[in-house]
Amino acid sequence: MLVGVMRLITSLPALLGALVLASAASAAALPGALADGGTVTPGKNVLVRPKQIVYTGDGTGFLAGPGTGGRHPKAGKLKWSSWTASAAQGSGDDWINNCEPFCAAGRFTQHPVTITLFRPRTTLGLRVFTRMRVHYTHGSDPLTRRSTATFTLDRTGKQLFWNIPR
Repeated sequence: MLVGVMRLITSLPALLGALVLASAASAAALPGALADGGTVTPGKNVLVRPKQIVYTGDGTGFLAGPGTGGRHPKAGKLKWSSWTASAAQGSGDDWINNCEPFCAAGRFTQHPVTITLFRPRTTLGLRVFTRMRVHYTHGSDPLTRRSTATFTLDRTGKQLFWNIPR
């Protein structure tokens, strides 16, 4: 009996190491999402379950969790209900700067949304979602007056960015 317990104790570190590697491998297999445009940097702007997604080049529009709006917004984190190899589902708010009288002095308002990421593809050596559907749950996008918008992930050289639907 004591020999069996000793074998178990000595094999425990190897078992734990294998579990950690398996967990890391499965997380690495999941596609990421572009959290902020520009030159692709895995772990920085291409992430699995990002806290926020900036879809404008100047930061005047982004998706994040609920928080406090105004001139200096304090946004929360996006909430992801699922993230698989084929799609991701989440919720949060679309934070939009009114840019009045100009963007640096503008105020952010928040609009509740659900987010669906889909159509994973490999680009620049990374597996990423290439479509993002944003559905406004309480009304419509204040800029386009649509209740749903689908963004496409575009590439220019070594840079990725979300193409804002018109």
